[in-house]
Amino acid sequence: MSFLKRRYIEDSMPMKDLTNLMYQIALHTDCYLYEPWHTMYLMGDLFVEAEDGYINKEDYQRKFDAFLNDGVCFCDHPSVLPKESFLKKLIKKIFSNQ
Repeated sequence: MSFLKRRYIEDSMPMKDLTNLMYQIALHTDCYLYEPWHTMYLMGDLFVEAEDGYINKEDYQRKFDAFLNDGVCFCDHPSVLPKESFLKKLIKKIFSNQ
């Protein structure tokens, strides 16, 4: 991580190359489904989506900065599913009793 961060701070590698390197590093570990490798793995897809205009480039830049500078990891697939709202539970109960 320090190598990537140093290259980023020194501006010696473009973001595209750093993102690709993070993706390749994560892909070639046996732990790419665990943090921080999972975030490194997802950065590759997010970069392509940002370049193609599917997501906001500034949002990607913030995630990229937060990961390299502060070690903030993220995951698109939460390990715990969000709880159902009270309204959804009520509607399910009403319709299941009919």
